[in-house]
Amino acid sequence: MLRATLSLLLLAPLAVAQAPREAIPQNPGPVTELPGGQPVSRPIQPVQAESPLPPTPLPDPVPLPEGKVIERPAARPNHWFSVDYLMSWTKGTTLPAVATANMFGTPVLGDPNTVTLLGGRQNPGTFEGMRMVLGSGGQGDSPFGTEIAYHVLGSKTNQATVAGGGVPGEALLGRPLFNARTGQEDAVLIAQPQMLGNLEMSQTLRVTGWEATLLRSLYSNEWVRVSALAGYRYFQVNEGLRLDQLTEFLGPAVVGTGLAAYRSATADQIDAHNQFHGGTLGLRTQLDYNGFFAQLDTKVSLGRNTEIVRISGQTVSTITSSGGTTISYFPNGVYGQPSNTGRSARGVFAVLPEANVRLGYAFTERARVFVGYQFSYLSDVVRSADQLDRVVDLAQTGSDSLGRPRVPFVRTDFWVQGVTLGLEWRY
Repeated sequence: MLRATLSLLLLAPLAVAQAPREAIPQNPGPVTELPGGQPVSRPIQPVQAESPLPPTPLPDPVPLPEGKVIERPAARPNHWFSVDYLMSWTKGTTLPAVATANMFGTPVLGDPNTVTLLGGRQNPGTFEGMRMVLGSGGQGDSPFGTEIAYHVLGSKTNQATVAGGGVPGEALLGRPLFNARTGQEDAVLIAQPQMLGNLEMSQTLRVTGWEATLLRSLYSNEWVRVSALAGYRYFQVNEGLRLDQLTEFLGPAVVGTGLAAYRSATADQIDAHNQFHGGTLGLRTQLDYNGFFAQLDTKVSLGRNTEIVRISGQTVSTITSSGGTTISYFPNGVYGQPSNTGRSARGVFAVLPEANVRLGYAFTERARVFVGYQFSYLSDVVRSADQLDRVVDLAQTGSDSLGRPRVPFVRTDFWVQGVTLGLEWRY
């Protein structure tokens, strides 16, 4: 029995393979039961391919009126260039007394009859300058932007002169100092009876700088835009103090067989230079409403200020007589002596905060005018007037010197503030 069953199982496939094609159903229906009469728990259904959805018809194009052209909206200007006119004021300095007068004797400080002609508080006055800014990006679809700015205050020179005619009865004019040899107040005479003389003092100040800034938009809507600022800052303050004395003596001095004329010209120059380099962080806030706008920039720069002091002095004397003219040169003035002439420099850490406010109106999307206020402060600088040492050794030589005057290297702070009037063009 077992052998007969195995034979049937082995021969069944062969019988199917040899069956004619027309005996195999070509399109069988759903299978409802297995061989042997066992029912199928879930009839197998043939898979039917889904028909694609019909395409949605597009609406007919609406014809434009004759001559009408659709224009692409113009891109919003994202670059700008502005020019500001600056009218500024700076911190003044205190100059020691450099010219005095006395009706009854040598014009030394401490004498109740001595009055100061040149010295005390010195205010440079009003400066006129300009500021130029070139920028790009930082608004709309450009969250990042750049800005380069350059500003300069024109050199301002203040001058003052005192002179004496050498007429008997006039006050004696002098340059006061503390004599290092005697330990007492003294003075180098400018004018006295039979000696003409004058002293001219000039102070020059120049402020300039530039900066490169990266802008990052932090918040922006129709009326308010806030941006972060980061960049590099250079700021320079140069100042010079010069004292020029001219003296001429006509007297009965006899050189050879004729009268002699004596003239001398003495110059003292004290220069102070400050060069600040630092990194900048800040914030810019701008408000816009119906064409009016307000902008506030607050920044602080941290870096190094290189402070340089240069002092020099020289004297040229001329003696003229019937025998000819003799000219002599000396490497010293009054406050500029061999002990302090030359260049001295130091580098110090400094802080430079700045605030800049603008209020203006945009006539068009491209043109804007504005007025504003600007304030800058440098925490550590050298000023020329502070480097004048009144303690002087007038008799010093290369081998015999008391080391005075010297370079005091007095340090202070500096500020500049002013109003601005400007025009900005966007493109």
